[in-house]
Amino acid sequence: MSETELSDDYDIESKKKALIIVRDAFEACEKQGVSGVMAVGAFLDHILFHLVSMNDREVTASFLQALATKVTDGIYDMEEEGAEGGSDDGDGDSDDKDSGDGSDDGAQGGNGEDQEE
Repeated sequence: MSETELSDDYDIESKKKALIIVRDAFEACEKQGVSGVMAVGAFLDHILFHLVSMNDREVTASFLQALATKVTDGIYDMEEEGAEGGSDDGDGDSDDKDSGDGSDDGAQGGNGEDQEE
């Protein structure tokens, strides 16, 4: 197994762990009586602060635009969603591409590396 394959396996496992943590946090919000909309808003605020601290604003904006395109294209529609977030291609996101970062435009929101356009 090559170093790249080991890294990919680690990334996939890390993403799966993160998805479980997020799911558990949403369940905790629900148990505490926090509405889904408020929970999503709080998570998005937290995530956006992290994205901007790890990447410049333009990269973050590009990443969010790519996500908006996926929403418009129906990638995240509930009818196609499995038990935990869409079709499972093994990379932990809900698309059927094997990008590993949930985007297909090269912006890797939240990976800690500055991206150049």
